[in-house]
Amino acid sequence: QRLALEWAEGYQTGAQVALYVPLRFYSEQGLTALLARSGKQPWPVLEALIHAKRLNLLLDAVNECPRHLQERCCQDIKALLDAHPTLPVLLTARNLSYRCELRLPTFIVRPLDREQQQRFLTAYLHGNVTRATQMLDQIQNQPGGALIASNPLLLRIVVEVSRSEGELPPG
Repeated sequence: QRLALEWAEGYQTGAQVALYVPLRFYSEQGLTALLARSGKQPWPVLEALIHAKRLNLLLDAVNECPRHLQERCCQDIKALLDAHPTLPVLLTARNLSYRCELRLPTFIVRPLDREQQQRFLTAYLHGNVTRATQMLDQIQNQPGGALIASNPLLLRIVVEVSRSEGELPPG
């Protein structure tokens, strides 16, 4: 919901627009159809945003694309990048075993150790070391908490949930 609201606000104000596209929903209709569905805008509108250098794409989880469509999905991504070489794209995958040969820079997110987790939380909590320590202890004491705390993306999600709910939900 938050991404949809940011999309609408950015679209109306002339600001940059981020479009999150979960590739697990890739279908026979192709990438442009998925982009249109994800952005709730027809492809020509999205293409106009690309030409105006206002669209940023997050193509999430290429490894979750339906197996029988992975090659076609990768071809569609390559065609999009070839057609729009300045389009900012972040392509994520859980591991490096996906078969896309896109020649994009690769970054591997490594697990955070306890000290890095503490610094990360402290930064996101605007320097509140006490709250960061409490939150980290609470996360670590949950089943699977060590895994969540070691992943920067999941840790950030926990912070956002804490901000919106006022506290961490149990479990």
